[in-house]
Amino acid sequence: MSRSIGLAHIIRHDDGTTSGVWGIYTLQSAFQPIFAFNEGKLSVAAFEGLIRPFRDGEPVSPMTFFSTCPVSDRLHVEALTRTLHLLNAGACLPAEAAILALVPVYMLAAWFNLRIPLTGVEMRPMPRNPVALLPDFWTCNRRLWRDRLGQISLSTTTLFWGVSGNLRYIVLAWSAAALGYGTTQASALVGVVAIGTAAGAVLASMRMRLEQATRVIPLGIAMGLLVILMNAIHSIWLAVPFLIVLGGLGGFLVVPMNALLQHRGHNLMGAGRSIAVQNFNEQAAILGMGVLYSLFTKLGLSAHGAIAAFGLLVALVMLAILRWHVHNVRRYPKERVQLRKMPRRDQH
Repeated sequence: MSRSIGLAHIIRHDDGTTSGVWGIYTLQSAFQPIFAFNEGKLSVAAFEGLIRPFRDGEPVSPMTFFSTCPVSDRLHVEALTRTLHLLNAGACLPAEAAILALVPVYMLAAWFNLRIPLTGVEMRPMPRNPVALLPDFWTCNRRLWRDRLGQISLSTTTLFWGVSGNLRYIVLAWSAAALGYGTTQASALVGVVAIGTAAGAVLASMRMRLEQATRVIPLGIAMGLLVILMNAIHSIWLAVPFLIVLGGLGGFLVVPMNALLQHRGHNLMGAGRSIAVQNFNEQAAILGMGVLYSLFTKLGLSAHGAIAAFGLLVALVMLAILRWHVHNVRRYPKERVQLRKMPRRDQH
């Protein structure tokens, strides 16, 4: 049995908790508090995750369950039990414990980053004084925004990440108003969007070429209109495929535009500086659009009204970016030629 099959033995319940099925056994999490003295008082310091097996609704000792697992299946059972604990920690434990459960995930990501091989490219020495970096950073930022293709790709990816960073709050508000979901159930719908985004990104990597990147700009307009259409959905059976499509459009949009941005940034200033400029603009967009969405709600707009205003804003901005690109191509014909020759002959 493969690990993916083992992880498929998971059942999510209406109250947000999760149980696992392995053969004739049902597995549930039990969190045992670990106490410690804090300023002379006994308080909960941590939780120990324990597995409680059941057979035909009757509890079975963990020793009995694990003794029936063949050696070849034990790794998959371990993966299943760890997954159950992580999911149930997010649903049942205090927020601090749920956040702590994410620490191993970030540690794993850090380990992957440390395994990235060195390319042998000589790095330019950077000033030790952070203030000395500011003029260089703003020069790079201005250079990328002034480039005819860089400005289009940067504005598109900046808007995309601004939307993605705040879409989770939109989905939470919408699922509460339209489906009557709580935070835990609504969080699962945020994961559905992520599945669609991943699928769209994979499809774009297979279908799109760098010189075709600007053709996906209309998908951003469609994303904004779909956000508005969320207000018309009141069934989970429609919500799931709808959110997958919404995420898929985003994934298909961001991959070619991000590739174009990285290409222009590499030619204009180098990959490292380009990524710094990109991250700055994207984080600023996430913060700005979050403030804007909060302002909508503070002004008394309902969840449906705020979602409609947010989606309309996205559609209009993407329409402006599309018209901006069309204007650039007409006014600067060399940009069309440059785009067709990418990436072989683009030398800057």
